[in-house]
Order: sequence, then C-alpha cells, then structure tokens
Amino acid sequence: MKPGRTRPSHPAKLRARLQARYGRPEDVPISPWERVETALAHRPPDRVPFDFWAVPEVWANLRAALGVGDEQVLRLLGGDCRMVTTRYVGDRGRELPDGTSTDGWGTHRRSVTNEFGTYEEYASHPRTMVPWTTGPSGSGRTTTLYSAAAHLNTDDLKIIALEDTDQFTLPGVLQARPWRGAALEATMSAALRNRPDVILSTA
Repeated sequence: MKPGRTRPSHPAKLRARLQARYGRPEDVPISPWERVETALAHRPPDRVPFDFWAVPEVWANLRAALGVGDEQVLRLLGGDCRMVTTRYVGDRGRELPDGTSTDGWGTHRRSVTNEFGTYEEYASHPRTMVPWTTGPSGSGRTTTLYSAAAHLNTDDLKIIALEDTDQFTLPGVLQARPWRGAALEATMSAALRNRPDVILSTA
C-alpha cells in the first residue's frame, strides 16, 4: 500500500472498492472456465486470463482483509486459471517422510521460510516437466519443440506428438491429430492412455 493511503477498516468496504474497480464477479460475461477454454482454443476472450500466486502469509492477509475464503478472493481479484478444475488423469501429490512433497505435475518440493514469508522451492529434479514455448506466428515455437523432441528421441522413450498439421516428421515419434472439435482434456486423456514418456502438443 502506498504511503498516505488508508486501509479500509471493514472487509465490506474493501470488497466494494475491488468490485468498483474490477467489476462484480457475478456480472462478468463469461466464467473463468470459459475464458481459459476460449484462450486455449486460440479464440479471443473478453480479456487475457489471469492467475494469482502468493505466499501463505499474503493469502492469510487477503482472507482476513476481505473477510472471504480462497475462492472468493480469486473472484474478487479477477483470477481465472486457479478457478478452472477438470477431471484429473495424472499422478496425485503426496507428502514424503522427509517433510517434502510431490505435486500433481511430479515436481519435488519443499517449504522454505525466511523474513519475507513462506514459499516452495524444488527439492530435486522433477520426475515430469511441462515446458511451454510461446510467441507470435513464425517465431519458432514448433521448431523449438521439435528440436527438443529430436534431442530426447531415443529407443527407450515413447513420444507422442499432437498437432493439427504435421510440420515435421520424426522417425519413432507417434504423430497424431486431435479429433476435430475435441476439448484439450479429451485429447490429452487419449494420449495418456498410451502411457507415453513425452507428449508434444502444438495446440
């Protein structure tokens, strides 16, 4: 908070201030799920999907200041990505005896506390990785992904490539086209049934 500004003394006043600035969550034209799905389908949503991350101390302060739970905090702040849930098909996160944990993406994490708060960091190299390449058309996204796939392409790894149009051909890589009109969840679920080591998607 900037110097000289006063903090609202009542959670309702702060919620009203956020709603005045960002709009009422119930009045938005589309839901967070629809906004993310629209962006993933390469169609323009009403605005760019937004995510919010914070250390536990900040979450506690927001819950106390706004007088609401986590979901309402995200809605008041205009969060989208955290509001999206779907049928999960991967590994489940679990707590380990040494106090560390693994999450649904396979990353091995541990909690660290310092003078700024509590956060999570990698405790070891993850079992799985989800790298992203982004950029405008012609920037080399597909070339970068296929270069990485070519580097990983060995006899002991099963690689599945999902793309609307085959732009490159890699021997030993199963290249498949998603069903027309199929949601990303259905396409990824079908690919996971083949138990691949690597999934390459240009969707």
